[in-house]
Amino acid sequence: MIPARWTDMIATPPRPFPTPDPEPPIPRPIPPDPAPDPGPVPTRIVG
Repeated sequence: MIPARWTDMIATPPRPFPTPDPEPPIPRPIPPDPAPDPGPVPTRIVG
């Protein structure tokens, strides 16, 4: 005798697999590196 679970598996259609994209997504352009930080500006001490 076939268990009910087996019959349910046969009766239910298989879930459709997600179709892969026909073309790979276009990668976003990499922004140019910002200008390097010169660091703290040297301040003159007025004495």
